[in-house]
Amino acid sequence: MRTEPDISKSNLAALIQREYGLDVVDFTFIPKGFASHLYAAHLAEGARVFVKIVHPEPMAASDPEFYLPLTWNLYHKGLYRSLTYPLRNRSGAFVSSFAGRLLVLFPFIEGETLEDESHWTDDLLAALGYAVGTIHRSTPEIGVEKPFVEGYEVRFRAALLDSIAELCAVRSRESAGRRRCATPSCRTPTCCAPDSTAWRRCRRAFDG
Repeated sequence: MRTEPDISKSNLAALIQREYGLDVVDFTFIPKGFASHLYAAHLAEGARVFVKIVHPEPMAASDPEFYLPLTWNLYHKGLYRSLTYPLRNRSGAFVSSFAGRLLVLFPFIEGETLEDESHWTDDLLAALGYAVGTIHRSTPEIGVEKPFVEGYEVRFRAALLDSIAELCAVRSRESAGRRRCATPSCRTPTCCAPDSTAWRRCRRAFDG
C-alpha cells in the first residue's frame, strides 16, 4: 500500500519482541505493494527485517497459507534461494496477528523490485525466465500442503458491475477515476445509467 496506516509502532515493536524475540528500535515505512503495508524494522543489533502487515482479504495467489510454505520450502530445501522467506515466530508459525491483521516477517534483502524497472533488458528477461523455470521444475519436490489451484474467480465482479455506469460515462478527456456530477444542470451524459442500452452492452461484454 502507498499510504502508511494509523498503527501504534510501539505496540508493533512489543509484539515482534514477544513473538520473534527481536528488539526493534525503529520502523521505516515502505510505500509499495497492493495488498499489504510494508516496513523495514531496524533492530538494536544493527540488522533489519522486512515486516508485512497483510490485508485481511488477499488475492488468492498471495494467500499466506499458500506462498509462505512455498517460499520457505524453496529456500530451505535448496531448490531456489534467490528469494526471501518467512521467519517463524516462537510457536513455529509463519504468521502472527497484529491489530486484526496478519503479520509476517522476512529477512531484509537490499535491492530493487521489478515494478521499479522502466526497461526490461534481455538479461533481465533471461534471469526472470530462469527463475520461473527453476521453480516450475522444483514442483515435485516443494511439498506444499495447500497448493494453489487457479479457479479464475473474479472477486471484484460485483463492485465492477456497480461501477460500469460511471466508467462508461467518462469522456475521453477526463480521468477515469473522476466522479461524475449528478446534479440536474450537469452535462454528464446519461447513456450509461443503470439498465440503459450502453450499460447492458458493457455488462454483456464483462460476462462474456
